[in-house]
Amino acid sequence: MVATQHRETPGLGDVIDREKSTWSDQFNGRSLRNTPAANWLLTSDDGVFDQITGATVTSRTVVDAVRRTLEYAEIHRARLFENSGSLGDEPNDG
Repeated sequence: MVATQHRETPGLGDVIDREKSTWSDQFNGRSLRNTPAANWLLTSDDGVFDQITGATVTSRTVVDAVRRTLEYAEIHRARLFENSGSLGDEPNDG
């Protein structure tokens, strides 16, 4: 996972920035199959993901967004990946 931008307090939310921290590495290899839905929470909420000190809301938001993105991809797998073997093709509008 790579955050492309954020509007968190400079110095505080910078942890989400891959160039400044490895915080986002905890999502590497995670999936809906290997991480049960109940675990997609911060450790302080009895989940498995570390939070950014002083930026709990941002941490919760990122964990939730990653989980929701994986759910979306699972539901729309065929449409998203139907031409994945043909790099350079135009997207199929379905």
